[in-house]
Amino acid sequence: MAKQRDLRLDLIRSAAVVMVLSVHFFLNCGFYDLPVQGHRMEIAAIVRTGLMSCVPLFLLLSGWLLGERRWSLRYYKGALRVIVAYGLAGTACFLFRGLFLHGPLRPGTWLRELLQFSAAPYGWYIAMYLGLFLLIPFLNAMWAALGQRERKFLIATLLLVAVAPSIDNITAIWQIQLLPDWWNRLYPIAYYCIGMQLRQCPIPWRWPVCLLGAAVSTVCGGLVHIYLMKGGPLAYLEVTYWGGLFTVTTAVLLFSALRQWPAERWPGGVRWCLDRLSRLSLSVYLISWIPDQLVYPRLAARVPEIVDRLVWFPVVVVAVLLLSLPLAQVLVWLEGGILRLADRLWPPERAAVTTGGAPGPSAAPAERRGER
Repeated sequence: MAKQRDLRLDLIRSAAVVMVLSVHFFLNCGFYDLPVQGHRMEIAAIVRTGLMSCVPLFLLLSGWLLGERRWSLRYYKGALRVIVAYGLAGTACFLFRGLFLHGPLRPGTWLRELLQFSAAPYGWYIAMYLGLFLLIPFLNAMWAALGQRERKFLIATLLLVAVAPSIDNITAIWQIQLLPDWWNRLYPIAYYCIGMQLRQCPIPWRWPVCLLGAAVSTVCGGLVHIYLMKGGPLAYLEVTYWGGLFTVTTAVLLFSALRQWPAERWPGGVRWCLDRLSRLSLSVYLISWIPDQLVYPRLAARVPEIVDRLVWFPVVVVAVLLLSLPLAQVLVWLEGGILRLADRLWPPERAAVTTGGAPGPSAAPAERRGER
């Protein structure tokens, strides 16, 4: 008997992938080229701060879903789906660049870009997630060996070394560095452990309180970021980046709110849409770069003023999503064929499903800007 899917987990994954496409709107519409001045730009900066929770939501979901995985040689087969999905999306993006954007079509370039996780320009998350995937069985073994009090101290330690240094963006005003930022790239492990903790000890607040807290954290983070920019363009800052203090707070509260969301009475059509979007989320994220190249140049041509483009935010995000879905479905069909072939060559023990936390947003060369 098939295990029934958890609609709330589908909701979290679906919300996260839509937030990813929304973050890409600010990346592609010219938002970062303008100074943050005027109410429209300030509201957009606050909205963008909240949307930065998209990557943390996927990582929290990984901890929630994969916290009981144990090491075995067959465990590593679980990475195959992520690798195949990335390979197919990377190949599609490479061909699109070559055929429509006059990029190179040489096999050597294709292979090099695949190995550098740049064939799909939004593929940086796959490089990060695969590293986390390799660590998961050992993180789980460590977690299982700890008592509840020790687990809380582990999370507190991870927050101290990976998250707390982000406040140096604020203390820099007084030319003070309170904490070393050497370990700030540990944020994926911090989120993963928080996800495990949330499954065992959920936040006791009801979903409206968690949602309100996430909104307050978003507004505070956005206002701090605006203040630190002092009227200039919105630049990358650790305090509102993936592992930033405000992002962690918003993500944990938003995850907790969505996990409790009263979704039982939703119509069957809504449930089906969430199920499909959740299943396609990894490929939607990776392939959305192609619709971005089709939609945003047309937006720029029709709406020359960047500030006026912000009004089109929901329309553009929905358009990119609708264009990405059929492309993602084709990739998933191809992926299914490849994985079935792999099952014949390497029969499953019961293969570990490891895509709980894949995917995430764009970030590669422009990663230092906060979105790519």
